[in-house]
Amino acid sequence: MVSDEMLVHRSLQGELTAFEEIVNRYKNQVFAIIYRMIGHYQEAEDITQEVFLTVYEKLYQFDPEKKFGPWIYRIAVNTSISNLRKKKKVVTVNFEENYNRNTQPYPTSTADPQLTFEKKELRKEISSAVKELPDNY
Repeated sequence: MVSDEMLVHRSLQGELTAFEEIVNRYKNQVFAIIYRMIGHYQEAEDITQEVFLTVYEKLYQFDPEKKFGPWIYRIAVNTSISNLRKKKKVVTVNFEENYNRNTQPYPTSTADPQLTFEKKELRKEISSAVKELPDNY
C-alpha cells in the first residue's frame, strides 16, 4: 500500500489517480465528521466535496513530516464550522432517525417490551437534555 505522503507527492506532480486514491481513502471518514457536525445528509455530502476541493488546492501546504489524516480532518472540521457560521443556524439532529439508522432492530418475535420501553425513555431523556444545552454546544 502506498503511503499518504507518497500519494500527496504524486498528486503534486500532477498524477490525478494519486489524488483519486486519497479521496477514496478518506471520503468516508471526512463525511462522517461533517455529518456529525452538520446533521443533514445532503448538506454533509456537499461540504465533503468542498473539503476535497480545498484539499486539492492546498495540497502544497501539507507538511510531509506530519500525518496526513489529522491534516485533512482539520480541514473538514474548519470547513464545517465555516458553513455553520455562514448560516448562523442551530444544528438539530433527529435522534430517532439517527438511532434507527445506526442500530439493528430486534426481531419482533424476540423483542423484550421492557427493554424497548427503556430505550425509548432513554432517547427522550437524551433529546431533552440536548435541547437544554446552550446554543454554542
